[in-house]
Amino acid sequence: MADHLEQRFLLAFSSAMHSIHNLAAKVMKHDDIPFAQYRLLMLLREKKQLTITDISSMLSIAQSTASELAARAVESGLISKTGDAVDRRRTLFTLTQKAALLLNKKKRQMVNIYSAVLDPLCEQERVELVNAFETIAALLKLNHLK
Repeated sequence: MADHLEQRFLLAFSSAMHSIHNLAAKVMKHDDIPFAQYRLLMLLREKKQLTITDISSMLSIAQSTASELAARAVESGLISKTGDAVDRRRTLFTLTQKAALLLNKKKRQMVNIYSAVLDPLCEQERVELVNAFETIAALLKLNHLK
C-alpha cells in the first residue's frame, strides 16, 4: 500500500514541478531573464546577502556555475557585490533596487498566472490546495536542511 502511495506521490509531484517550472519559465521570457538568474534573485531576496559558497550550496550548483551566475547578474545590474567587513577574503552579494522592482513585477505576473490555475476551484478547494502546497514546502525545506 505504501509503495502505491509513494508511486502516486512521485507522479503527481513530478508533474506538478514540471508544470510549475514551465509557468515560471513563461513569465521569465517576458524580460529575457534566465530562470537560473530568477532563482538566484529569489534566494537573495529571502536571505538578504550571500557568498558564492552559499549560492552554490543553496541552489545545488557547482561553485564555478554560481560564480558565473553571480557575475552575469552583477553585469546586468541585478545584484551588487561588496567585500565582507569582517573577512576581506569573502565577497557578499545583495539585490539591487533594479532586482527588487523586477521581482515585484514577476510576482504580480505569477499571481495572475496562478489565479487562472485556481479559477476552476471553489473556495474550499483553493484553501485545501494552498494548505497542501504549504505542507509540501515545509517538508521539502526540512528535508533540504538535513
